[in-house]
Amino acid sequence: MKTPKFSNLPICIAALIVFSLVFIKQGFAQEQTKRPLTVDDFFKIKSVSNPRVSPEGEWVAFTVTETDLEKDKSETRVWMIPTAGGEAIPMTAKGNSASSPRWSPDGKYLSFLASRNEGKTQVWALNRNGGEAQQITSVKQGVGGYSWSPDGSRLLLSIKDADPDDISDDKEKKPKPWVIDRLQFKRDNVGYLNDLKTHLYTYVPGDEDVKQVTSGNFNESQAAGSLTENLSRFQATGQTTPTVTAIPTSGSYRRKTPTREKLLCN
Repeated sequence: MKTPKFSNLPICIAALIVFSLVFIKQGFAQEQTKRPLTVDDFFKIKSVSNPRVSPEGEWVAFTVTETDLEKDKSETRVWMIPTAGGEAIPMTAKGNSASSPRWSPDGKYLSFLASRNEGKTQVWALNRNGGEAQQITSVKQGVGGYSWSPDGSRLLLSIKDADPDDISDDKEKKPKPWVIDRLQFKRDNVGYLNDLKTHLYTYVPGDEDVKQVTSGNFNESQAAGSLTENLSRFQATGQTTPTVTAIPTSGSYRRKTPTREKLLCN
């Protein structure tokens, strides 16, 4: 399948503007008279983000987040809309948040992250020909991020190390004291920080296990496969400044590139 010759960036920017105006307009359509803004008005504003253009360039998938003041929680759903214009179509139902929409390289599947049935966050996929979303991964501690390999045969997953307390069979778990040995020991919406790191794994849909490809005292994120090389590139953070790194997708070792600028321009 040939890659569209136009840039996706202008489409994504335009799509965000149009989608935002559409959903804001829907929220205020019934209020024509001028009056001061209230707290309830802010909760009617829906946040549109994460646009992704399909491989053939005919559709844009995106997320819409809205907040329920009474329930004191927010919910994110995946939508898609034709790039030529038309009605937006909800791809995920209410009641279960979904995020990070991604198209498979052949455009057959629209995947996303979701936590369903009180389970951990996993990768799910919708067949564009119809049917219910199918769970792709079954990682015990859940998936933090993912991307498709260029040929669509594998997924590159970001997975946080398993917490020994979570996988223990001990039914009488006792809380342990927090040991603070670094400057940043707490974060908003997270709480106290532990020493568990996030590493990269590859997964072939249908296999039972994932394959770990990075390790060490680093957190790896923003991973993406290379279209011209059999490499995966990602950002690694540890005790030093963030660095961009490349590894063979079939390997299990880290190879640093000479300069960050050269890597980002490839």
